[in-house]
Amino acid sequence: MHITLFIAAALLSVQSSSRALTIVRAGIDAAGGEEALRSIHTIRRTVTTEWFGSGQSKVPMETQPPSNEHQEGIEFADYRGNRWLEDVTGSDAYDTITRRSIGTPDKAFTTVTFHDELPFVETIDDIPAAREREFRRNPEHLLLAALDRPDSLRDLGGDAIAFSDALGTQITLVFDPQTKLLSKCEIVREHALGDTATELVYRDYRGLGNVKLPFRVMDRVAGIPTQDRRVTAIDINAAIADERFAAPSPFVAVDENPSEPRVEPLGKDLYLIRGPYNVVFAALLDRIVVFEAPLNSRYTAKCLELIHETRPDLPVTTVVSTHFHYDHIGGVRTYIARGIPIITTIDAKLVIERVARSVRTLRPDELSRAPVAPNVETIGEKRVLDDDVALYDVGPTDHVAHILVAYFPRDKVLYEADLFDPVSTQLVITGIDGSILQKKIIELGLDVERIIPVHGIPVTLHDLERGVAVHAKYQ
Repeated sequence: MHITLFIAAALLSVQSSSRALTIVRAGIDAAGGEEALRSIHTIRRTVTTEWFGSGQSKVPMETQPPSNEHQEGIEFADYRGNRWLEDVTGSDAYDTITRRSIGTPDKAFTTVTFHDELPFVETIDDIPAAREREFRRNPEHLLLAALDRPDSLRDLGGDAIAFSDALGTQITLVFDPQTKLLSKCEIVREHALGDTATELVYRDYRGLGNVKLPFRVMDRVAGIPTQDRRVTAIDINAAIADERFAAPSPFVAVDENPSEPRVEPLGKDLYLIRGPYNVVFAALLDRIVVFEAPLNSRYTAKCLELIHETRPDLPVTTVVSTHFHYDHIGGVRTYIARGIPIITTIDAKLVIERVARSVRTLRPDELSRAPVAPNVETIGEKRVLDDDVALYDVGPTDHVAHILVAYFPRDKVLYEADLFDPVSTQLVITGIDGSILQKKIIELGLDVERIIPVHGIPVTLHDLERGVAVHAKYQ
């Protein structure tokens, strides 16, 4: 009986793969055919992009927000040489920033250049993964990647198929039922809002010799646009000088935080968990207060382990969330599951309550297994937790309407998120929000010596002043 069921299941799997392969081949034929697509050794796209602050907007919203930044530049893929180059310049109401992502078989890095200052350079360690993520945005690569992995193909019904790419990522491809052209690429991933689809939507196909390629690509997360890329030119088998793939010189190296979180003392009862996102915790008499719950439940669980190892004598009774942006509240569910109250802003309360209700099937967490309602408190302009900790809402800022900072007067430490993200003391730069933060520190009369950012490295108040001075040069 079991053998019969196994054979039946295997047969269904083969049939599903066969149907999916037929759909993929039809999509490839519609795009010009396998031979034509494989003849694309390099491809250069000239693009203009509108970047939208979905999940990063000034106020919570579930519709398309206004454009945060206009970008122009090129995207270059060298499929035979396993190289890529993105070179885009973005501008908002205040600043101009050039961002480059460069990869070759033996090196990869990103650069960020603020106006005419030296570029910051950050090394990319996992080159194959970075390359695959770059290439799989492009339909000519996606179609051939699916064709070349027939054992992973599955028919999803209608005009949709799924396959596993070289990184093991499960990708869904949806084809237009009339034209058979690829219309959407979808990846379901973990998100603050639960199981969430990240989509690339392909539109405006045009003929380029023997192939058809889209001239508009929209990025969407949970159905909300994050980027709208309009291609103004495509050059197939175009060459780019090798010098373009070289690191800039001179440059400023990014001072990277550790990849795994670790505890560093900031004062007698004040500690920094330094890692991909910096978290602070303070021992206050008979309890511990944690500041920020970023990323995801696993990061929070690791932070709580470190807190217990450092101060096993005190329980964690409160977590402070600085603002509602998804990457900063992605780990609140662990606190909710453990019955730990959250202090935050009035606009973050509704987003956190939505996060608490979100469905998790990809990575079920503690709250998935034992759902409870969150205990969320909101504050106005100021809340004193005790003589050693005060919270201030320093909004509105250009980044968000309401945002909390934590001030520790005994240690003269300020903890802040997103307003000032220093990555090096060699060159310190702020955006407009750095100037707002500096003014707030003065207005509130805070005696600050050290600033601990959620993003970046610990610095001094003097470093903030240096960054504001650089920004002022271009205003």
